[in-house]
Amino acid sequence: MTAEHDPAVDAPDAVKTVILASAPEKEKDLEKIWDEYSPAFSLANDKQGFCFEAGAFGMVLFTSRSMSYMWLLGFAAQEALKDYCGVSIGSVIYGRFDPAYFDDVPHSKFGDLIALIPTISEVENEEDFPWPEGIPHPKFGKPKDLSGSMVFDLLCMAAAYSFLHEVEHVRIAQDGETLDPHDEEFRCDKSARDMLLDGIAEYSKTSGYPEEGVATKRAISISLASFFLLAVTPEEAWGGSRSHPSIASRISALTDSLSLPDNDHFWTYLSCLLIAQLHIKGESIESFPVGSTKEFAETLLGKFPRELNPEQ
Repeated sequence: MTAEHDPAVDAPDAVKTVILASAPEKEKDLEKIWDEYSPAFSLANDKQGFCFEAGAFGMVLFTSRSMSYMWLLGFAAQEALKDYCGVSIGSVIYGRFDPAYFDDVPHSKFGDLIALIPTISEVENEEDFPWPEGIPHPKFGKPKDLSGSMVFDLLCMAAAYSFLHEVEHVRIAQDGETLDPHDEEFRCDKSARDMLLDGIAEYSKTSGYPEEGVATKRAISISLASFFLLAVTPEEAWGGSRSHPSIASRISALTDSLSLPDNDHFWTYLSCLLIAQLHIKGESIESFPVGSTKEFAETLLGKFPRELNPEQ
């Protein structure tokens, strides 16, 4: 798929900077990829919808509107964590999820932000989108407060993961490989995931940061990128399409690859994103036993569709 773009804003070095800030230990691997495949990144002309994709001639195209999408969704995810962490933690403490726990969830700003997605998608020009009050605007850079700073860091890593996913599409195309579309998506997910997660032990030794904490933060950023898919994909396509596997199966590929403790903060973050989505969609969730935060997240993930919609 192609789109009009401005060559003047091609930014491979800027994208490399984002990726290396997320996984500094992968510098040699990244240089090899750039030398062999020369992926290019270009800011496409503004258009309605979400545009972040590998196009022709090794070009990865994205729009400023799509980056604003991602920024907004990063802060929506933070609101989900604030609003629903009590549901997640309480379910583990009491050994059971009870839908009555939702009674203690205040009016969720998460739902308000998700409701804005059609607006930012459909406005004729990005600048016509009324930026929500209380959410820092991306044009001002990294927020100074702790919560906003945390979101910014996760967004940078989620963007790095998303760019790496598209770079793998570029590599597959340049190598002349022909893959089943679902297999290609899983491979691109795995390639991006491996770049962020496989060198953590090495990074921990050189940086002094604890290995488990780094693994948690990077895994959370990948789950945030997966949440982007839930938010920008029409609900009827969550179960997959001819070109893309179900989002739940892609998240499961991530969770199956992790060796984090069963009550790691990653599982709390993921469970909050999942239950927030189910709750605002009005899904009926019956009571069920919960042995750990991991079990809670995996049970919630099982409530998302995994079967291909024949009309997609």
